[in-house]
Amino acid sequence: MFNLVDDFQYILDSLGVDVQINAVSTKAVITNTPVNANYDDKKINTLDVIKRGDKVNYGDGVFLIISEVNGNRYGKYKALLRRTNFSLPIKIDEIKELVGTNDFGEPVYKITPINVNEECIVANQTASVENGSIRLPNGNIDLMFQDNENTKKIKLNDTFTVAGQKYKVIGFDNTEIGLIIAKCEKTTALN
Repeated sequence: MFNLVDDFQYILDSLGVDVQINAVSTKAVITNTPVNANYDDKKINTLDVIKRGDKVNYGDGVFLIISEVNGNRYGKYKALLRRTNFSLPIKIDEIKELVGTNDFGEPVYKITPINVNEECIVANQTASVENGSIRLPNGNIDLMFQDNENTKKIKLNDTFTVAGQKYKVIGFDNTEIGLIIAKCEKTTALN
């Protein structure tokens, strides 16, 4: 009698590779997808529960699960991975240090941000329709992050530097559960 879980376990043992899913080591079968000039996409199959937004360390790269995960199908989980292409600093806190007082006796503080780098996928925005008008992206980008405690601290008007260009967060796309997608517009070029 065939047991699909045992059969897939045999495939994992034979062809599986060591990966980390959200910093937890496991085995998975990673396969290539058809060539896409813009992204390095792969498929992941595993016996472990996975979900959209999970961060997968595989080979020399960090990937995000970007698709809805096919539920437990014959004992395994299957999804689409996309390689992150940038690591950006996210302000998660700040240190406030008293450095003196001003002429009115009010305290003066030096504020030092505490940043943590988060891997993300940077993608050019495509044209969209708003209120019956076509809106062209004009070089605007989307930043796709794993939804976690650090990335939840991204807010409107935060700025990021990507490939020598400064971008400001103008909105969020919350339709992809597990991911935070920050909509960003180009501001001024860096000198």
